[in-house]
Amino acid sequence: MIGFVVSMYALVVSTYMPETKNQILDWIKHDSHYCMLVPVTLPVTILVVLFNWLGMKLFRHN
Repeated sequence: MIGFVVSMYALVVSTYMPETKNQILDWIKHDSHYCMLVPVTLPVTILVVLFNWLGMKLFRHN
């Protein structure tokens, strides 16, 4: 839940917020690369775990 809230703030909310004079929040507002890191990493991690499980099943039952 925390990851979802942080991602939604970085992707959606921060673009509509005014300047906050907070260094971290303003950095998130002007960032265009790292705000996409978590949403893109999650599906890749799920695929890696799935392929790892599949390889383990094929190895055990072969």
